[in-house]
Amino acid sequence: MEEFIRSEYETLKQKSMWSVYCLLSDKCEEKGLIVPSYKTFSQEIKKRSSYDQTFKRKGRRAAYSQSSFYWELNRTTPRHGDRPFEICHIDHTQLDVELLCSRTGRNLGRPWATFLIDAYSRRLIAV
Repeated sequence: MEEFIRSEYETLKQKSMWSVYCLLSDKCEEKGLIVPSYKTFSQEIKKRSSYDQTFKRKGRRAAYSQSSFYWELNRTTPRHGDRPFEICHIDHTQLDVELLCSRTGRNLGRPWATFLIDAYSRRLIAV
């Protein structure tokens, strides 16, 4: 079953489960093996990763919606998104300075800096 799923079902030709099952049953009968039921065959297909199946059957863009989401953006995170401004990451950082009021001299505390970064182009969009 694994061989038929990999070589016949998970291809860009997008054969239906039933047509691949018919090929499998013909091959099993030809070799004198026990033919698995269609239910078993379809369950085996559904056990496999939906991202990998969609990638192999429909391509990279169709599989993108099923890929994992990146919650953090650092140097090792791969670019993600199909175009600029589709996915952005925002970061809030408290700065290591303290502000004083120019009129009263009162300590206003430490300010925050907020950055908006595009995940596709890795450009800084807003500060």
